Amino acid sequence: MSSASEKNSSPMDELLAMQQSALQANLNKASNIQKAVTLTEANWIGLTRAMELTGNSILKAQETLERLPTAQEMETLLAGQAGNLTAAHTEAVQQIRQTVQELLETSRENLRWMQEEMQETRAASQRESEKLLKEFQSQAGKISETYSSRLSRAEDTLRESANSIRWKMYIPTIILVLWELVRHLWLRG
Repeated sequence: MSSASEKNSSPMDELLAMQQSALQANLNKASNIQKAVTLTEANWIGLTRAMELTGNSILKAQETLERLPTAQEMETLLAGQAGNLTAAHTEAVQQIRQTVQELLETSRENLRWMQEEMQETRAASQRESEKLLKEFQSQAGKISETYSSRLSRAEDTLRESANSIRWKMYIPTIILVLWELVRHLWLRG
């Protein structure tokens, strides 16, 4: 049983034992009054208060040390935190990979959609151009003022088609960027 209590003794127990031994030695010295020394009441009160303060300080230090984790407890705590951080990191990496994969798939879908839209717009533009060309050919005999009026309308239509194509190309990208921004902010929140 003495070996078990020795194993369980802490630095604070040793400190308390040292304090008790020092206190006993000081009390022995204080009780052994020499003939040449005069101990007044003020001296005695000062000595006892100093010893009381020292004892209180040691007790507070002991209480503080008892609340501190042992090396094994600290190692266990740190190992647990390291495991938690590793798991959180792994999960974050997996989420990032999944998000990147989803972004790639969405980008591919948007690219296909934009390519289809561009082909449709190109075909519509070509049909419109052919229609305008036929109209132009049928009215070749009219005066140059009518000719230039229709030509300018064709240019405007082509400009509008070009602007329409440009916006149709940018809108999916803008929507995708906004969607990913909102999704990213939502995932962070």
